[in-house]
Amino acid sequence: MQLRVDAQAVAQAHDTLVLDITNPGQHQGISFSTHGYEQLTVHLGDPVQQLAVLQVDRTQGDTFSVHFSGGSAAGVDVGLITNQASSTVQQLIIDFYDLQGLLRVGQWGELHHVQSVQVQGSHSVANDFAGLGLRLTAQHDLTLVGGKANDVLTATVALDWLTGQGGQDIFDFSVPGTATVRVGNHLDQTQIQAIDTITDFKKGDGLRVEQLQLLTLKTGEEAALSTLEDWVGMARHQGDAFNYNGDAYVVLRPAQSADLDQLELVKLAGVNVMRFFDAQGNAGWDESLQAFTWVT
Repeated sequence: MQLRVDAQAVAQAHDTLVLDITNPGQHQGISFSTHGYEQLTVHLGDPVQQLAVLQVDRTQGDTFSVHFSGGSAAGVDVGLITNQASSTVQQLIIDFYDLQGLLRVGQWGELHHVQSVQVQGSHSVANDFAGLGLRLTAQHDLTLVGGKANDVLTATVALDWLTGQGGQDIFDFSVPGTATVRVGNHLDQTQIQAIDTITDFKKGDGLRVEQLQLLTLKTGEEAALSTLEDWVGMARHQGDAFNYNGDAYVVLRPAQSADLDQLELVKLAGVNVMRFFDAQGNAGWDESLQAFTWVT
């Protein structure tokens, strides 16, 4: 047996619908069909662990956001979240900061025009964002933000911005093809426009990559390296790590050609790459995290 609720918004942008689900009784799933809302807020009672469908059609604005709160440590499973006939929506915001467990989504439907996705994880449990069911491409932008627990932030084929916040977080780039590099052309020269970025790597966090080794240069080579493209051109091997303009960079696979768009690269904002290495040049490794960590 399922409970189904329908709602209709006024045909204008910035409409908000708040759903307060405190006791689903004997229902096996709850379905909501709404029309014209840009923001959906769902408050869950402790017994609620399953929603069948959250359908928000014909959104008028350029942003669709869904916010979850309450629930229990068991989290909540949503079978389908869809936003049909919403051609103006370019940004999707998923916020479960106030959810007492993880949000798991079986499928996202008909968000064809979305360009960027922003996800705020729970502040009370360890987040693993792999359960969100997002189907992204290299043309999407994805922002993942963790909470105060020990989160796992996994890179995707999209352009990723990863923020762990508190806890002992793991940034996982172990799957090939998930460290996106976007390039452009300026004055007939190929330039890096954007790459995957870890915004707040800190002591205790782990970087999960296949290899990590310090880029070594011969005498006089560094003087010829003035741009990021120059440095990347020198760092052509799996795991090569270097500093540039106050940030650390790691090449994640061997380059098979001279084209920058054939590379994979991750940026650690504000990090000195030397913190990963001891005096002998060995990278710090945490067996329990299965990841590279700072040694200083």
